[in-house]
Amino acid sequence: MIPSKINGRQNPAYFKAYYERNRAKIREQQRTRYTRLGSRHYSVNNQDYKAMVISLLVERDGIFCWVCGKPMKKTSMTIDHVLQRAIGGTNDATNLKLAHRSCNAARPRPRRGNGTSKVK
Repeated sequence: MIPSKINGRQNPAYFKAYYERNRAKIREQQRTRYTRLGSRHYSVNNQDYKAMVISLLVERDGIFCWVCGKPMKKTSMTIDHVLQRAIGGTNDATNLKLAHRSCNAARPRPRRGNGTSKVK
């Protein structure tokens, strides 16, 4: 067995051997993202994360844009923060809504630290 430290310093051979033994496990951990949406806990691939969030928001709110109220196509859906992250909003499901790409882009973007911006 290769020692993890030699004379108090990290042994690169140990970490290389550990990586070789656990390559699949490490790569799976790197591809996995843990997120909390409402009261549900998920472990998902990074590629599926956005699609999963959109499907949960469609299930909760329907397919209508929260800014203009018109129905949306799947290609024009974007995730919008009701209270922008720049002014203290979170990624919690209660702060996320679906909006058209154009409606989301047209919303005013406050500067960080400017708490006086109005949110529709």
